[in-house]
Amino acid sequence: MTETLSADLLCAVAAHLPLTDAIQLSLASKWLYSIVPFHIHNVWVDDNNARSTANTHRVPPEALSCPQAQRLHHWSLHGVVWELNTREDCQNILLPAKSTAHFLAVSITNPEILDVCVECLGTPTFSVLVCNAPSVFRAAIQHIAKGNLTITHLIDPVRSINTSDLGLLLACKGQEQVQVPSLRLRFTPGVGKCIDPTLLGEVLTQQLPVEKIQLRAAGIRDEGIEILCTGLKASSHLRELSVSTNHLTDVGVAKLTRALGASTSLRKLFFGDNPITERGVESLCALATQVQSLDTLSFLFCKLTDAGFRQLGNLLKDNNTLLHISFGATKLNTDGMRFIAAGLKQNKTLESINLWGNALSAEAAADLAQALESGCSNLTAIMLGHCSLNTEGLCSIIRSLPHTRIKKLWFDDNAFSEEAMRALVDVLPNVQDLTMLSLHNTGITNDLLSILTEGLMHNNSVALLELSQNPFTNSKPLVQLLEHNNSIYRVDVRHVNIPNFWTELGANQRTSHLRAVTTKVPLEGKNLPPFLSVEVK
Repeated sequence: MTETLSADLLCAVAAHLPLTDAIQLSLASKWLYSIVPFHIHNVWVDDNNARSTANTHRVPPEALSCPQAQRLHHWSLHGVVWELNTREDCQNILLPAKSTAHFLAVSITNPEILDVCVECLGTPTFSVLVCNAPSVFRAAIQHIAKGNLTITHLIDPVRSINTSDLGLLLACKGQEQVQVPSLRLRFTPGVGKCIDPTLLGEVLTQQLPVEKIQLRAAGIRDEGIEILCTGLKASSHLRELSVSTNHLTDVGVAKLTRALGASTSLRKLFFGDNPITERGVESLCALATQVQSLDTLSFLFCKLTDAGFRQLGNLLKDNNTLLHISFGATKLNTDGMRFIAAGLKQNKTLESINLWGNALSAEAAADLAQALESGCSNLTAIMLGHCSLNTEGLCSIIRSLPHTRIKKLWFDDNAFSEEAMRALVDVLPNVQDLTMLSLHNTGITNDLLSILTEGLMHNNSVALLELSQNPFTNSKPLVQLLEHNNSIYRVDVRHVNIPNFWTELGANQRTSHLRAVTTKVPLEGKNLPPFLSVEVK
């Protein structure tokens, strides 16, 4: 069980929650003293307020060496990066943590300091290593190859770090007793800067087992992709590549697809937000046909034309390897949806499709509904958030649901009328594969909530219910639903003004199946059920 609380609520909630296993806190490291007294084995700390350095927000050595801390199995500081500039920094920060933690995220500018880290800790394990110079990056690769250094997993880059021109973030998915783990490389240049593709090409040609490369917003242009392509041709382990939000045109796409065409390992390709035309789409469709291992393809934020959607529709008709595809915010219109729907009708393998952020007309929604009814038999997730769907469009899609195997459904940011909500209620008893229903910011009033909860009373499959940022204020129908429906175990009510919800829920003994409620409501003095995990976000 994991409780997610903010620092100011820790004391208020501690009396109600059984903090015995794990806790995630969104607070500065000065609150670590508050954690130690609890019987907690795993600790995650999110510090999103300030960048930590060797002189600020340092984990107190006594906090890590005290008897209570010795029982900890894992520390993880997400958003906390220690800058190591001197030998003293290494000794003060690393040595106290040696016996208790594999949590360290460190930022190093001098390769000699990395040598000191290895010297201080033997064979250290870092969550993240931020290399602020090419020389540090190369030194890290050498230590990993020799088995002197392990980096356990990739976490998001700490954007507040003032990186150098390269701003390289290296993270490895390692395993114990594996001397050269699979590598995950994330290149995050500073604002207005771009990476030097030569360095990445140099790494790839070393035949290291690079598994994942993240080059989002790295300032790459067509002329720079060629050096990268040379390295990609030599890489036989690459499973995931993201080149989203760069400056790649059809020319760059052609170079990239030629380099990846012989791959037998590539599974995920993210190419969103690049200025491509139908020629670039054609190259990527050919790659998806040629590389049989590819199962995920994303065009998120690409401005595609009807000609491009025609090619993508043909891809969906013939392809039997893609499992996930994203057309989010791609200017998909009525004509484009006609091509996509025609492809979906004949597709038998696709598991999820993202249509978020496209203004779908009633006619486009009808074409999609017809495709859901008659094809795409393997589809289990569809994202329709922020699609400007009107009542007619919503009803068309909703009435197709009993003919599908949809498990996860997003209708976020579409305004639900009473007619649309009643259409949803009518099909809910017959949609028994649906496990997650997201209705964030859909205009659910007290009357619409009553209609929705009435329908969910007769559904035994929905387990996760997202109702955040809606205007309803009466929590009684929701509490009654949670009393009678034992399938729902997680509810999100962030930014919903329901002050009586916690009192009614805490006094109810028939909601013991509920495991998590996400909220922004202050919890001081609330009589919370002892079984409940409250997430404050």
